[in-house]
Amino acid sequence: KNPKAPSLVAMEVRGTRTTTRTWRRARGRTADRPNRNRRGPPFPSRARRRHDDDAPADPGHTPDDANNNSKRRRSMLLGSGLAFTCPCCGSGGRSERTGGSLYDRYLASALSQDAMASYEKSIEPMKRRLFGGLAGSPNEELTIVELGVGAAPNARYYCDARRGKGDCIVAVDKNPELLNSAASEFESRGVEKLELLEADVADTGLPSAFADAVVGTLLLCSVRSQDQVLREIRRILKPGGKYYFVEHVAAPSGTPLRTAQDLLSPLQRVVAGGCNLNRNTAVSIAAAFEDGDVTSYRYDVLPGEILFDNGFSLKSEGDGLGLLAPHISGEATAGRCVLTRCPAEAKV
Repeated sequence: KNPKAPSLVAMEVRGTRTTTRTWRRARGRTADRPNRNRRGPPFPSRARRRHDDDAPADPGHTPDDANNNSKRRRSMLLGSGLAFTCPCCGSGGRSERTGGSLYDRYLASALSQDAMASYEKSIEPMKRRLFGGLAGSPNEELTIVELGVGAAPNARYYCDARRGKGDCIVAVDKNPELLNSAASEFESRGVEKLELLEADVADTGLPSAFADAVVGTLLLCSVRSQDQVLREIRRILKPGGKYYFVEHVAAPSGTPLRTAQDLLSPLQRVVAGGCNLNRNTAVSIAAAFEDGDVTSYRYDVLPGEILFDNGFSLKSEGDGLGLLAPHISGEATAGRCVLTRCPAEAKV
Protein backbone atom coordinates (compact mmCIF):
# COMPACT_ATOMS: atom_id res chain seq x y z
CA LYS A 1 0.00 0.00 0.00
CA ASN A 2 1.36 3.39 -0.98
CA PRO A 3 1.44 5.53 2.20
CA LYS A 4 1.42 8.70 0.09
CA ALA A 5 -1.75 7.82 -1.82
CA PRO A 6 -4.68 10.09 -0.89
CA SER A 7 -7.84 8.58 0.54
CA LEU A 8 -10.74 7.67 -1.74
CA VAL A 9 -12.94 10.27 -0.06
CA ALA A 10 -11.40 13.71 0.37
CA MET A 11 -12.60 15.68 3.41
CA GLU A 12 -12.41 19.43 3.75
CA VAL A 13 -13.32 21.17 6.99
CA ARG A 14 -14.65 24.71 7.00
CA GLY A 15 -15.36 25.63 10.61
CA THR A 16 -18.00 23.18 11.78
CA ARG A 17 -19.02 22.18 8.24
CA THR A 18 -17.47 19.20 6.51
CA THR A 19 -17.67 18.54 2.78
CA THR A 20 -17.51 14.92 1.66
CA ARG A 21 -16.34 14.65 -1.93
CA THR A 22 -16.21 11.32 -3.78
CA TRP A 23 -14.76 10.68 -7.23
CA ARG A 24 -16.08 7.91 -9.46
CA ARG A 25 -15.55 6.95 -13.05
CA ALA A 26 -18.40 5.19 -14.81
CA ARG A 27 -17.62 1.97 -16.65
CA GLY A 28 -21.04 1.31 -18.11
CA ARG A 29 -23.89 -0.61 -16.53
CA THR A 30 -25.64 -3.95 -16.82
CA ALA A 31 -29.36 -3.46 -17.39
CA ASP A 32 -30.54 -1.02 -14.72
CA ARG A 33 -28.15 -2.10 -12.00
CA PRO A 34 -25.20 0.18 -11.25
CA ASN A 35 -21.73 -1.25 -11.09
CA ARG A 36 -20.79 -0.60 -7.48
CA ASN A 37 -17.14 -1.49 -8.06
CA ARG A 38 -16.40 1.17 -10.64
CA ARG A 39 -14.49 3.67 -8.53
CA GLY A 40 -11.47 5.04 -10.32
CA PRO A 41 -8.22 6.37 -8.93
CA PRO A 42 -8.63 8.46 -5.78
CA PHE A 43 -9.37 12.14 -5.86
CA PRO A 44 -6.45 14.34 -4.75
CA SER A 45 -6.85 15.83 -1.31
CA ARG A 46 -7.63 19.42 -2.11
CA ALA A 47 -7.71 20.21 1.61
CA ARG A 48 -3.98 19.56 1.88
CA ARG A 49 -3.16 21.69 -1.15
CA ARG A 50 -5.27 24.64 -0.10
CA HIS A 51 -3.90 24.89 3.41
CA ASP A 52 -0.26 24.22 2.64
CA ASP A 53 1.41 27.56 1.98
CA ASP A 54 4.59 25.85 0.84
CA ALA A 55 2.87 23.72 -1.80
CA PRO A 56 3.83 24.48 -5.39
CA ALA A 57 1.29 26.37 -7.44
CA ASP A 58 -0.91 24.46 -9.87
CA PRO A 59 0.79 24.95 -13.26
CA GLY A 60 -2.56 24.77 -15.05
CA HIS A 61 -3.97 27.89 -13.39
CA THR A 62 -2.32 31.31 -13.61
CA PRO A 63 -4.37 34.21 -12.26
CA ASP A 64 -2.92 37.11 -14.20
CA ASP A 65 -5.24 39.13 -16.43
CA ALA A 66 -3.26 38.51 -19.59
CA ASN A 67 -3.76 34.77 -19.28
CA ASN A 68 -7.47 35.22 -18.58
CA ASN A 69 -7.80 37.31 -21.73
CA SER A 70 -5.97 34.63 -23.67
CA LYS A 71 -8.45 32.03 -22.44
CA ARG A 72 -11.35 34.17 -23.62
CA ARG A 73 -9.84 34.57 -27.07
CA ARG A 74 -9.27 30.84 -27.46
CA SER A 75 -12.86 30.00 -26.57
CA MET A 76 -14.67 32.43 -28.88
CA LEU A 77 -17.63 30.92 -30.72
CA LEU A 78 -18.57 31.81 -34.26
CA GLY A 79 -20.62 35.00 -34.43
CA SER A 80 -21.48 35.05 -30.75
CA GLY A 81 -18.89 37.52 -29.51
CA LEU A 82 -18.77 35.51 -26.29
CA ALA A 83 -16.15 33.43 -24.59
CA PHE A 84 -17.77 30.07 -23.99
CA THR A 85 -18.14 26.57 -25.35
CA CYS A 86 -20.84 24.00 -24.68
CA PRO A 87 -20.29 21.96 -21.48
CA CYS A 88 -20.84 18.60 -23.16
CA CYS A 89 -18.40 19.05 -26.03
CA GLY A 90 -16.30 15.95 -26.72
CA SER A 91 -13.43 15.92 -24.27
CA GLY A 92 -11.25 13.39 -26.08
CA GLY A 93 -8.85 11.09 -24.27
CA ARG A 94 -7.25 11.71 -20.90
CA SER A 95 -4.17 10.43 -19.18
CA GLU A 96 -5.21 10.46 -15.52
CA ARG A 97 -7.92 11.70 -13.21
CA THR A 98 -6.05 14.75 -11.96
CA GLY A 99 -4.34 15.80 -15.17
CA GLY A 100 -6.39 15.19 -18.32
CA SER A 101 -5.37 15.51 -21.94
CA LEU A 102 -4.34 18.73 -23.62
CA TYR A 103 -7.87 19.06 -25.02
CA ASP A 104 -9.33 18.51 -21.54
CA ARG A 105 -7.24 21.41 -20.29
CA TYR A 106 -8.25 23.55 -23.27
CA LEU A 107 -11.94 22.96 -22.52
CA ALA A 108 -11.38 23.64 -18.84
CA SER A 109 -10.01 27.08 -19.70
CA ALA A 110 -12.73 27.72 -22.29
CA LEU A 111 -15.44 26.82 -19.74
CA SER A 112 -13.94 28.51 -16.70
CA GLN A 113 -16.05 30.90 -14.64
CA ASP A 114 -14.21 33.85 -16.20
CA ALA A 115 -14.67 32.61 -19.76
CA MET A 116 -18.40 31.98 -19.18
CA ALA A 117 -19.03 35.32 -17.47
CA SER A 118 -20.39 37.08 -20.56
CA TYR A 119 -22.83 34.27 -21.32
CA GLU A 120 -24.02 34.05 -17.70
CA LYS A 121 -24.54 37.80 -17.62
CA SER A 122 -26.77 37.60 -20.69
CA ILE A 123 -28.82 34.61 -19.54
CA GLU A 124 -28.97 35.34 -15.79
CA PRO A 125 -32.62 36.61 -15.68
CA MET A 126 -33.88 33.34 -17.18
CA LYS A 127 -31.71 31.10 -15.03
CA ARG A 128 -32.85 32.81 -11.85
CA ARG A 129 -36.48 32.20 -12.81
CA LEU A 130 -35.80 28.65 -13.95
CA PHE A 131 -34.00 27.51 -10.81
CA GLY A 132 -36.24 29.42 -8.39
CA GLY A 133 -38.47 26.39 -7.80
CA LEU A 134 -35.54 24.07 -7.10
CA ALA A 135 -33.79 26.61 -4.89
CA GLY A 136 -36.96 27.29 -2.91
CA SER A 137 -38.15 23.71 -2.48
CA PRO A 138 -39.01 23.09 1.20
CA ASN A 139 -37.91 19.45 0.94
CA GLU A 140 -34.58 18.41 2.33
CA GLU A 141 -31.96 15.85 1.31
CA LEU A 142 -32.68 16.07 -2.41
CA THR A 143 -30.54 14.14 -4.90
CA ILE A 144 -29.62 16.54 -7.71
CA VAL A 145 -27.70 15.33 -10.77
CA GLU A 146 -26.10 17.93 -13.02
CA LEU A 147 -25.10 16.57 -16.44
CA GLY A 148 -22.31 18.23 -18.41
CA VAL A 149 -21.59 20.24 -15.29
CA GLY A 150 -18.62 22.14 -16.75
CA ALA A 151 -17.20 24.52 -14.13
CA ALA A 152 -20.57 24.53 -12.31
CA PRO A 153 -21.87 27.97 -13.39
CA ASN A 154 -25.37 26.92 -12.28
CA ALA A 155 -24.36 26.29 -8.67
CA ARG A 156 -24.98 29.87 -7.60
CA TYR A 157 -28.59 29.73 -8.80
CA TYR A 158 -29.67 26.93 -6.48
CA CYS A 159 -26.94 25.89 -4.05
CA ASP A 160 -26.81 29.09 -2.01
CA ALA A 161 -30.53 28.93 -1.19
CA ARG A 162 -30.33 25.23 -0.30
CA ARG A 163 -27.33 25.51 2.01
CA GLY A 164 -27.73 23.28 5.04
CA LYS A 165 -30.58 21.16 3.64
CA GLY A 166 -28.43 18.06 3.24
CA ASP A 167 -28.73 17.69 -0.54
CA CYS A 168 -26.47 15.31 -2.44
CA ILE A 169 -25.09 16.78 -5.67
CA VAL A 170 -23.81 14.41 -8.35
CA ALA A 171 -21.73 16.31 -10.91
CA VAL A 172 -21.26 14.42 -14.20
CA ASP A 173 -18.76 15.33 -16.91
CA LYS A 174 -16.34 13.53 -19.23
CA ASN A 175 -13.60 16.05 -18.48
CA PRO A 176 -11.63 15.51 -15.22
CA GLU A 177 -10.22 19.04 -15.37
CA LEU A 178 -13.74 20.48 -15.37
CA LEU A 179 -14.77 18.21 -12.50
CA ASN A 180 -11.95 19.70 -10.45
CA SER A 181 -13.27 23.20 -11.16
CA ALA A 182 -16.85 22.15 -10.41
CA ALA A 183 -15.78 20.66 -7.07
CA SER A 184 -14.29 23.97 -5.97
CA GLU A 185 -17.41 25.89 -6.97
CA PHE A 186 -19.87 23.54 -5.27
CA GLU A 187 -17.85 23.37 -2.08
CA SER A 188 -17.50 27.15 -1.91
CA ARG A 189 -21.31 27.30 -1.84
CA GLY A 190 -21.73 24.99 1.10
CA VAL A 191 -22.52 21.67 -0.62
CA GLU A 192 -21.85 19.02 2.03
CA LYS A 193 -22.33 15.84 -0.04
CA LEU A 194 -20.75 15.96 -3.47
CA GLU A 195 -20.04 13.13 -5.89
CA LEU A 196 -17.92 13.71 -8.99
CA LEU A 197 -18.71 11.22 -11.75
CA GLU A 198 -16.49 11.08 -14.83
CA ALA A 199 -18.88 9.62 -17.40
CA ASP A 200 -20.65 10.09 -20.72
CA VAL A 201 -23.98 11.83 -20.15
CA ALA A 202 -25.65 9.25 -22.41
CA ASP A 203 -24.58 6.38 -20.13
CA THR A 204 -23.90 7.59 -16.61
CA GLY A 205 -24.14 4.23 -14.88
CA LEU A 206 -26.31 5.78 -12.16
CA PRO A 207 -29.18 3.71 -10.74
CA SER A 208 -32.64 4.00 -12.24
CA ALA A 209 -35.11 6.27 -10.41
CA PHE A 210 -32.15 7.83 -8.60
CA ALA A 211 -32.57 11.62 -8.85
CA ASP A 212 -35.14 14.08 -7.57
CA ALA A 213 -33.90 16.60 -10.14
CA VAL A 214 -31.62 16.60 -13.18
CA VAL A 215 -29.99 19.84 -14.38
CA GLY A 216 -28.63 20.21 -17.92
CA THR A 217 -27.72 23.54 -19.51
CA LEU A 218 -26.08 23.92 -22.92
CA LEU A 219 -26.05 20.14 -22.94
CA LEU A 220 -28.07 18.88 -25.93
CA CYS A 221 -26.42 21.02 -28.61
CA SER A 222 -23.32 18.86 -28.83
CA VAL A 223 -24.26 15.32 -27.82
CA ARG A 224 -24.30 12.73 -30.59
CA SER A 225 -27.88 11.67 -29.91
CA GLN A 226 -30.33 13.90 -28.09
CA ASP A 227 -32.80 11.03 -27.83
CA GLN A 228 -30.26 8.78 -26.13
CA VAL A 229 -29.32 11.43 -23.57
CA LEU A 230 -32.96 12.24 -22.87
CA ARG A 231 -33.71 8.54 -22.35
CA GLU A 232 -30.89 8.44 -19.81
CA ILE A 233 -32.34 11.48 -18.05
CA ARG A 234 -35.75 9.81 -17.89
CA ARG A 235 -34.16 6.61 -16.57
CA ILE A 236 -32.33 8.24 -13.66
CA LEU A 237 -35.22 10.54 -12.69
CA LYS A 238 -37.63 9.38 -10.03
CA PRO A 239 -41.32 9.41 -11.02
CA GLY A 240 -42.40 13.03 -10.69
CA GLY A 241 -38.78 14.24 -10.80
CA LYS A 242 -37.91 17.38 -12.74
CA TYR A 243 -35.44 18.03 -15.54
CA TYR A 244 -34.31 21.68 -15.69
CA PHE A 245 -32.89 22.78 -19.05
CA VAL A 246 -31.45 25.79 -20.90
CA GLU A 247 -30.44 25.27 -24.53
CA HIS A 248 -29.57 27.38 -27.55
CA VAL A 249 -31.60 26.25 -30.55
CA ALA A 250 -32.23 26.83 -34.24
CA ALA A 251 -33.78 30.09 -35.41
CA PRO A 252 -37.11 29.86 -37.30
CA SER A 253 -36.82 28.40 -40.81
CA GLY A 254 -36.48 30.94 -43.61
CA THR A 255 -34.94 33.67 -41.46
CA PRO A 256 -31.49 35.14 -42.22
CA LEU A 257 -30.27 33.94 -38.84
CA ARG A 258 -31.32 30.36 -39.59
CA THR A 259 -29.55 30.51 -42.95
CA ALA A 260 -26.38 31.65 -41.22
CA GLN A 261 -26.73 28.89 -38.61
CA ASP A 262 -27.16 26.23 -41.31
CA LEU A 263 -24.12 27.47 -43.24
CA LEU A 264 -21.81 27.80 -40.25
CA SER A 265 -22.89 24.81 -38.19
CA PRO A 266 -20.39 22.37 -39.83
CA LEU A 267 -17.51 24.69 -38.97
CA GLN A 268 -18.95 25.30 -35.51
CA ARG A 269 -18.87 21.56 -34.82
CA VAL A 270 -15.15 21.52 -35.61
CA VAL A 271 -14.09 24.55 -33.57
CA ALA A 272 -16.49 24.07 -30.65
CA GLY A 273 -16.25 20.36 -29.93
CA GLY A 274 -19.34 19.14 -31.78
CA CYS A 275 -21.68 22.03 -30.93
CA ASN A 276 -24.60 22.36 -33.39
CA LEU A 277 -26.15 25.75 -34.07
CA ASN A 278 -29.38 24.52 -35.67
CA ARG A 279 -30.98 21.81 -33.54
CA ASN A 280 -34.72 21.74 -32.83
CA THR A 281 -34.23 20.66 -29.25
CA ALA A 282 -37.70 21.55 -27.97
CA VAL A 283 -39.27 18.79 -30.09
CA SER A 284 -36.87 16.18 -28.69
CA ILE A 285 -37.58 17.17 -25.08
CA ALA A 286 -41.34 17.15 -25.64
CA ALA A 287 -41.17 13.66 -27.16
CA ALA A 288 -39.05 12.29 -24.31
CA PHE A 289 -41.52 13.57 -21.70
CA GLU A 290 -44.74 12.97 -23.61
CA ASP A 291 -46.20 11.04 -20.66
CA GLY A 292 -45.27 13.81 -18.24
CA ASP A 293 -45.44 17.58 -18.34
CA VAL A 294 -43.18 20.08 -20.12
CA THR A 295 -43.13 23.83 -19.50
CA SER A 296 -40.83 25.50 -22.04
CA TYR A 297 -40.17 29.09 -23.03
CA ARG A 298 -38.61 30.25 -26.30
CA TYR A 299 -36.84 33.58 -26.52
CA ASP A 300 -33.97 35.47 -28.12
CA VAL A 301 -31.06 36.71 -26.02
CA LEU A 302 -30.39 40.15 -27.50
CA PRO A 303 -28.18 43.05 -26.39
CA GLY A 304 -29.76 44.48 -23.26
CA GLU A 305 -32.89 42.32 -23.30
CA ILE A 306 -34.41 38.87 -23.52
CA LEU A 307 -37.27 38.95 -26.03
CA PHE A 308 -39.99 36.27 -26.02
CA ASP A 309 -42.03 35.15 -29.01
CA ASN A 310 -45.15 36.84 -27.62
CA GLY A 311 -43.41 40.22 -27.40
CA PHE A 312 -42.76 40.14 -23.65
CA SER A 313 -39.22 41.14 -22.70
CA LEU A 314 -36.88 41.09 -19.74
CA LYS A 315 -34.03 43.49 -19.14
CA SER A 316 -30.60 41.92 -19.43
CA GLU A 317 -27.16 43.36 -18.81
CA GLY A 318 -25.54 41.15 -21.44
CA ASP A 319 -24.37 41.96 -24.95
CA GLY A 320 -26.52 39.38 -26.74
CA LEU A 321 -25.54 36.02 -28.15
CA GLY A 322 -25.40 36.49 -31.92
CA LEU A 323 -25.84 33.17 -33.71
CA LEU A 324 -26.75 31.60 -30.38
CA ALA A 325 -29.50 34.11 -29.56
CA PRO A 326 -32.48 31.70 -29.94
CA HIS A 327 -32.89 29.83 -26.66
CA ILE A 328 -35.33 27.62 -24.83
CA SER A 329 -35.52 26.97 -21.11
CA GLY A 330 -37.95 25.27 -18.81
CA GLU A 331 -38.66 22.17 -16.79
CA ALA A 332 -39.97 18.73 -17.71
CA THR A 333 -41.61 16.44 -15.17
CA ALA A 334 -41.24 12.68 -15.46
CA GLY A 335 -44.52 10.80 -15.75
CA ARG A 336 -46.02 9.24 -12.63
CA CYS A 337 -45.43 5.55 -12.04
CA VAL A 338 -48.61 3.56 -12.72
CA LEU A 339 -47.29 0.16 -11.72
CA THR A 340 -48.24 -1.51 -8.44
CA ARG A 341 -44.61 -1.67 -7.34
CA CYS A 342 -42.57 1.38 -8.32
CA PRO A 343 -39.75 3.52 -6.90
CA ALA A 344 -40.42 6.28 -4.42
CA GLU A 345 -41.54 9.49 -6.10
CA ALA A 346 -39.34 12.56 -6.28
CA LYS A 347 -39.48 15.11 -3.49
CA VAL A 348 -39.16 18.27 -5.62
